[in-house]
Amino acid sequence: MRSARGSFIGFVTGTVLKLVISIVMCIYFVSAAYHIITK
Repeated sequence: MRSARGSFIGFVTGTVLKLVISIVMCIYFVSAAYHIITK
């Protein structure tokens, strides 16, 4: 039970981390494209 909970926490943490990284990458890409267009 203890190891199952640990692996679940690891899975959730990894998923959230990937989600956050994806969102940050999207925001960075959009802002970079916006700056290129507005120049």
